[in-house]
Amino acid sequence: MRRHQATKQWKGRELIDFLATRGILIRSPSYRGVAEEAPGAYKDVTTVVDAADEAG
Repeated sequence: MRRHQATKQWKGRELIDFLATRGILIRSPSYRGVAEEAPGAYKDVTTVVDAADEAG
């Protein structure tokens, strides 16, 4: 997902609060930066590794 898409889908403050309920604490000077790096913004690592493995 592109960073711009991530910032439209997630709000930094809400993400910080949600992750805090799961025991994950984030310190960042920018809510936008937090939204850009939201866990859901990344592809599933297993899918990526499998594709790379199949590609050789």
